[in-house]
Amino acid sequence: MTVAAFVNDLRKRGVELWAEGDRLRFSAPAGVVDDALRDELRRRKAPLLDWLRRDVHADHRRSQDVTIRAALDTQPDVNEERVVLAGNERLLPRSIEDLPTHPHPYARLVAPYRHYLLSSLRLDKRFVRGEGCYLFDEHGRRYLDMVAQYGALPFGSNPPEIWDALIAARDQRRPAFVNPGLMDAAGELAQRLVRIAPGDMRHVTFANSGAEAVEVALKLARSATRRTGILGTANAFHGLTLGAMSVTGRDVFQRHFGAPVPGFDRVPYGDLDALRATLAARPGGYAAFVVEPIQGEGGIVVPPPGYLRLAADACREAGVLFIADEVQTGLGRTGAMFACEHEAVTPDILVLAKALGGGLMPIGAVVYSRRAYNMHFDMWHSSTFAGNSLACCAGLAALNLLEADDRALVRRVADNGAFLLRELERLRETYPRLVQAVRGRGYMIGLELALNERSLGSSLLVHMAEQRLLLYLIVAYLLNVEHVRVAPAYTGAPVLRIEPPLIADRAAGEVLIRALDNVLALLEAGSTAALVSHLAIGLCAEAPAGTAEPEPIDEQSHPAMGSTSAGTQPGDLAPANESEARAIDVGGVEALAADGAGAPADVELDSGAARFAFLVHLLSPRDYAEFDPSLAGLSERLLTELHARISRFVDPFPIGRIAIRSPAGGCAWGDLILVPHTAEELMRMPATAALSEVVRAIEVAQQRGADIVGLGGFTSVVSQGGVSLAGGLRARITNGNSYTVATALEAIDLACRRRGANPVSATVAIVGAGGNIGRAITLLMPARIGRMILVGNPSIPQRSAARLLEVGVEAAAAALAGRSNGHPPPAGTLAAHLADLADRSAGDRAALQRMLSADDRFAISTDIDGMLPRADVVVASTNAVDEFIFEQHLKHGAIVCDVSRPFNVCRRVRRTRPDVLLIDGGTVQVAGRADLRAVRARRHGHVPACMAETILLSFERAFDLPGLSGALDTGSISRIQEFGIKHGFQVVLDGEDWGFAPDS
Repeated sequence: MTVAAFVNDLRKRGVELWAEGDRLRFSAPAGVVDDALRDELRRRKAPLLDWLRRDVHADHRRSQDVTIRAALDTQPDVNEERVVLAGNERLLPRSIEDLPTHPHPYARLVAPYRHYLLSSLRLDKRFVRGEGCYLFDEHGRRYLDMVAQYGALPFGSNPPEIWDALIAARDQRRPAFVNPGLMDAAGELAQRLVRIAPGDMRHVTFANSGAEAVEVALKLARSATRRTGILGTANAFHGLTLGAMSVTGRDVFQRHFGAPVPGFDRVPYGDLDALRATLAARPGGYAAFVVEPIQGEGGIVVPPPGYLRLAADACREAGVLFIADEVQTGLGRTGAMFACEHEAVTPDILVLAKALGGGLMPIGAVVYSRRAYNMHFDMWHSSTFAGNSLACCAGLAALNLLEADDRALVRRVADNGAFLLRELERLRETYPRLVQAVRGRGYMIGLELALNERSLGSSLLVHMAEQRLLLYLIVAYLLNVEHVRVAPAYTGAPVLRIEPPLIADRAAGEVLIRALDNVLALLEAGSTAALVSHLAIGLCAEAPAGTAEPEPIDEQSHPAMGSTSAGTQPGDLAPANESEARAIDVGGVEALAADGAGAPADVELDSGAARFAFLVHLLSPRDYAEFDPSLAGLSERLLTELHARISRFVDPFPIGRIAIRSPAGGCAWGDLILVPHTAEELMRMPATAALSEVVRAIEVAQQRGADIVGLGGFTSVVSQGGVSLAGGLRARITNGNSYTVATALEAIDLACRRRGANPVSATVAIVGAGGNIGRAITLLMPARIGRMILVGNPSIPQRSAARLLEVGVEAAAAALAGRSNGHPPPAGTLAAHLADLADRSAGDRAALQRMLSADDRFAISTDIDGMLPRADVVVASTNAVDEFIFEQHLKHGAIVCDVSRPFNVCRRVRRTRPDVLLIDGGTVQVAGRADLRAVRARRHGHVPACMAETILLSFERAFDLPGLSGALDTGSISRIQEFGIKHGFQVVLDGEDWGFAPDS
């Protein structure tokens, strides 16, 4: 078998191969890679590595031409129609057509959007077997189920006693649906429920689910009282049918569903005074008050002692029926048969479901008193499937188990629940900053976490917590690493819900406590890597035999899970001596973000100091490690996968603060705000989605008090240089391009002086002259040089050439205007020549275009290979997201100013072409006292020019200069350059100061 055929065969079996240096790596589904295949991989290692490298290089060569063409497709015209900001779009897919396809029919046909979200966090397990308290996935892994479908699995999965009852019903050939008629199983179950229910219950109506049972209770109460008002509680959850949803106390469940319908009100949960006041304010208006004895979905909230009893009394005094929703708490869950029993409360209407089906059949029941009974309801309420024989046989078997041995199982729940609560309190004492509260009864327990900066430090975890993502990551870690299944409170509260099957023993509780102890230890250590690395495809932190996991072919052993990189293998860890530092793209330099909170303390600022913010985005997922050191040990591949999974959920967030006092008296401080996407991602997004990310970042800046916001990197590109942001924002916007242009020109002048080169005799090539920065450089450069080449996009040669020709016409007109205004360009320069051409054209634009097209000092071309090697100076300023200017494109001794971020010029040039002076354009040394730790330049005081512009404008409070957004204004460029001189800012030539090292 050839190497290619071998690799293709492996891919069909789910095995992925890749080369990392001289090592061969693979990931595979569990059980696929056996000893024989490992030996085969070792034997074929050399040809496989060679094939993989050639395959990658071939892909690179195929894509290089496309990359170059895309890179030279310059920035969008700032005069194009503005993007509408209405709706403030999310990055998440907005229609089913945008979702990735999935082979499983449930994900594809039933809940595609929900699956998309769950799969991102690896919460989409496919469980193929359930036994008692354990679930098993398709790979045979076992998971302790401490959710029990929120109480619907009281006896775990597939309880034999419930199956026996169902099989017996089949063997007896019981009719399933015979309504109307005398239904034996339904009658027997009703009799049992009335007997065990609290108080003097007389009647039962069956339903098919908890939500439907709530609907029945509401209908019953309204018919009994002839009133329509229903009173519920805030933070409650009663189901997702229309009536149940209307009494649910969370807007998130009601939005866009026409709920609540008229007649529904709510009061704070646990607040007796509010309940009494509301009842008194509307005498005769309410039919019922609906309440959960313990709020489940709301975060396992236990009311104050005595609340339920006194609430029931208040309702009776007001002639209002008291409905206890025990769908989740009923039938043993709280260590009593019914949660109402803890306070000796007798409801008028008791709603049951979940546990009643024994874990196999859906069934609900409404048990009610003579006070609630009425003949109208009796006559006109019915349901085809409710009270069917199979469901009622399951219910009878469930009650048998609950009542056996004088309710021994319920007593065990009370005892084991008390044990769990004690152990969780111990964890609260061990991790006082992380565990906010422990609450609940029996096997209905909530662990509330304090997920904030105080408890988590300054890692990426803080930002995930602020955006309500961290709780889901904790649940995902427990599931995928500890193999313990718990649930989050889906209402936004930072609560882990613990609701085991009633049959769970103390040993299961001990497993849960150990798992929680482990995850809390990771949180306290701020170990983001250990918490999230399992999200990478094929990576599992526990590294059991047969687990799908990236492995080094040559390694004979695997490291144990550490505190910073759980489950990572030697090949997934970046070398400790890796020389290449990575960076966050701020548009004028690679600036590494540091942590920072509050105003930097070591720079004294005036109380009226201007506030600014500067937007940055990722150059690569490696940047996460710069502001969360725990991620530094993960490989680029794993970080890329992690980023792909979490970035769709994360909004922009602050990553550090800087402060500066100018020697000229100005002072300012501000925040770096990270847009958590790379340049490639921003460019791939729909225009409105990318713009929405920028808007959200600006909103964060405004919330933190920014007077002006600078757009770094591609945040400027996707907002059309800030033009698309006009209106609706309090803070002023600058794209930073003015000072970037000024400093790039100054850097080129300085480089020419250092080289002893005469710019007037130099040929300058500008790559990306159709963009905002490139255009401004094209207008200002001719007064310094002798010849110019504008290099355009080879994929659209006619359009590109026409656009660049227009820039040339604009440059000639500007040169002539300068001469006419008494500012003639220096003799011998290209500007003087262009002014002559414009003068000779006598205002005939077409004639000037013909002259420029035939001119030997001004050239337009799309041949990057042929034209760049002719240039003494190369300026690169494009939207490209990849390098596309290489050694062969550069003349011997060339000066190259790369203003683009990400860079257009290959960084390897510094090592392979020592004759070339490569400048990272737009680097500035600030003056005065400054706290710039958040800008991790290798030399203190260095900032990108686009950021420096934001600082200078803050110093001067010059927020209304023309050209700060959109097309640049040459007058403003000069003004901002003057601000820089005033405040002591200086251009820097040494590019190696910035967050990278030459390739090794």
